[in-house]
Amino acid sequence: MQAEELCPVIVEKAYFTKGILCNDADVAVCVEVDYRNTSPKVAKAVKFQAEYVDEVGDPHPLEVFALQGTRFNPEYVPTSLMSKYPVKAGKTGFAAEHIRYPNAQPRTVVKAWPIKVVFGDGSVWEPFGDPKACFAPASKKK
Repeated sequence: MQAEELCPVIVEKAYFTKGILCNDADVAVCVEVDYRNTSPKVAKAVKFQAEYVDEVGDPHPLEVFALQGTRFNPEYVPTSLMSKYPVKAGKTGFAAEHIRYPNAQPRTVVKAWPIKVVFGDGSVWEPFGDPKACFAPASKKK
């Protein structure tokens, strides 16, 4: 079976970034996930898990945080990597959140996959089996 048949959402890219999605690029790095809704329904919200792969190929889970406080006194509040905006069938969406991985480098590979999708009709999808089946080949920062 193809990933599109098993997964209503396919991750197209996952990478570290700084800039507009990271409200304060001087303080934090963000992980961004770009995905496509392959289901026939509107995806109301999508929750992801992510990991980075270091230079020797070992995977490490990513913890994401909402950045609060000020630029000089940041406060990291644990949160989920989640897209909170409706995405129509066949369209693309994104999720972005701060991380506290201080050595995030452009060469570091990031992988992400959906762990829960809530649809506009109220139905919910969660992976059966290996949730990592829903990510495209690993990608590096653009």
